[in-house]
This record gives sequence, C-alpha cells and structure tokens, in this order.
Amino acid sequence: MITLASVVSAAAAGLWAYHFQAERATQKAEEEGAHCETDLEARTPPRPYDPERDGPNPLAPRSIPDEARCPICGMYPARYPRWAAQRIDSAGRVDFYDAPRDLVIHDQWLRQEKGIAEDRRVAAAIWLRDYCSETASWVAADAAWFVWSPKIIGPMGRPEPAACATEQAARTLAEANSGEVLRFADLYSRFRW
Repeated sequence: MITLASVVSAAAAGLWAYHFQAERATQKAEEEGAHCETDLEARTPPRPYDPERDGPNPLAPRSIPDEARCPICGMYPARYPRWAAQRIDSAGRVDFYDAPRDLVIHDQWLRQEKGIAEDRRVAAAIWLRDYCSETASWVAADAAWFVWSPKIIGPMGRPEPAACATEQAARTLAEANSGEVLRFADLYSRFRW
C-alpha cells in the first residue's frame, strides 16, 4: 500500500541523491581544473577540428562520438540521435548537445562569459537533428522550424523544442501535439542562461 509518508520519503531520498551527485560533480570538476560550478569549458571541452576525421569542411555537421557529453547536462548526445545538436565555433571546434534547449543555453553562456576567446564566442555553424525525419538528418539552425509542445518530451524527461527541416513537417507535428511552431531565434527568448 502506498502511503503519503512513503511518497514523501522517496521524494526526499531522490532529492538527497540528486544533491549529492551534483555536489560530487562540482567537486570533480574543480579537481579537474574548473574554477566554479559554471566553468563549463573545463568540464566538457569542445572537440577540435580534425580534417582527417571530420572531412574537408570545418563547418559541416560531424558525427557524434559515443563519449561526447553535453556541456550543460552531461548526457551523451549520441544516445539521443533524434534530439542531438551541435555548435561549431569559428576555429572549427565543436560542442555536442543532447537537445536544442541545451545548445541555446550554452550558446548564450559562451557569448557573455568573461575570459572566453573571441573565436570561441561566435557560433560559425549550428546544426540540429531533424526530429521529423526517419533518418534524423542534420538541418542548419536558421533553416530549421521548431515545435514547442508540453507533449513532446526530450531526453531529460521534460518538454523540448523539436527541430524539423520543413515548415510543413513542423506544422503537422504541431497540430498532432497541440504545439506552437517557432524559428531558431525564438528559442533564445524562451530559454535563458
């Protein structure tokens, strides 16, 4: 029999475990050279461009390595191919994300954080996986259409904006999920660092 006391006890245990894990992650990041909890660059450094591995175009979308981690949440984007995103800076370094929201938040952080090199601040290319496609192909951020709906749940178990390559695909997905169609720039006013 489930009682209120057992639910409260389980919730308290979950919160304690989350706090302990977050505290340990911060401590580990500090040991590895991070200076504070928001020192994202030290925790998950961007992957440098390698023409032999990544191909001749440094701004083209790259395959996501299994070990790559999202700089915001620490999840593994390769495990969530329908949601994956990547941001390539002007030096060709790439960050991989498990969902578009984390990319937008990290991009804002890079633009305003002190001590970040200018070539790191500027996103030269942003790619998102086409959620509406069977093959999860890459689509450039400014060409993408997004659907925001509380019914579309991303890798972290919360609503996420789903990227679509075409307006028609986005409108169809939005209609099926009582959602709203957005453009990439709209995400910056929805999700703040």
